Amino acid sequence: MSLVLTDVQDGIATVTMNRPEKRNALSPQLIDALGQALQDLEHRSEVRVMILTGAGQSFCAGMDLRGVVDDPAAMAVMLQRLSEVARQIRRLPVPTIARVNGAAIGGGVGLLSACDFAIASDKAVFSFDDNIGEMV
Repeated sequence: MSLVLTDVQDGIATVTMNRPEKRNALSPQLIDALGQALQDLEHRSEVRVMILTGAGQSFCAGMDLRGVVDDPAAMAVMLQRLSEVARQIRRLPVPTIARVNGAAIGGGVGLLSACDFAIASDKAVFSFDDNIGEMV
């Protein structure tokens, strides 16, 4: 299963974070796959707009901290890489749109903030708090 799906049609690139079983939580692998997808789009002249979204019920549930929570060095690398991906979004030479179809938590809010525009469904929730059980 691909962690990031990219579809380009009629000049519109849709980039989908694809970990619906984990609410698209940002693992190191997902961050790297997202960075690679964005890098690939930078060189596609037919792309006129990029839409970033998440598969399933969530946009992005933030950082997946398993494996890094007790390792400050690994956490720092993961945060640095996520910052680089946000900069990649901002550097894209086309308008960028976050299509928020559900919860956007922590790092997910950071990703959508890097986009030029955000369009939210009526099920969208925005938070920097990882305990959103009462809001969803």
